[in-house]
Amino acid sequence: MATVNKQTCPTCGQSVNERQVSLFKGLVAALWSVFQYCAAHEVSTFRRKDVKNLFTSENQTTRFGDWIWFDPNLIRRDGLKKGHYELNMARAADFFAGLVAIPTVVWKNPLTGEIKRECPLFVYQIKGLSEFLIDNDEFVSVYRNRKSGLFY
Repeated sequence: MATVNKQTCPTCGQSVNERQVSLFKGLVAALWSVFQYCAAHEVSTFRRKDVKNLFTSENQTTRFGDWIWFDPNLIRRDGLKKGHYELNMARAADFFAGLVAIPTVVWKNPLTGEIKRECPLFVYQIKGLSEFLIDNDEFVSVYRNRKSGLFY
């Protein structure tokens, strides 16, 4: 995996600047499959292991959990259980109909846990997967300085 602008603590090695998590076309396709699954089974809660067969790539399977960072009103963890999710079916239907925009870039602060959501787009505006990958199809991890600009 490639990295850009990553700064780490010289003592412990932890990243000290915000990490970018970007939405990509494959995540939208995975959500569409889950949305269809939930509609067909008349459920809004599911376990990732029950839907991972719907995903078309390892990248979709691995990154599906990132959905919770983009729009907590769309998909969230069902309780504190890892791999258990709840999909807001009405919000998902509105998103896929192009009626609501969702953030497509999230910045996670590793020190405070703060999440910043940016770049809201409608479903038809989301860039293709190739825009987020380097030549050998690896996802690019991008970091930026925290507001203070100070590093440990």
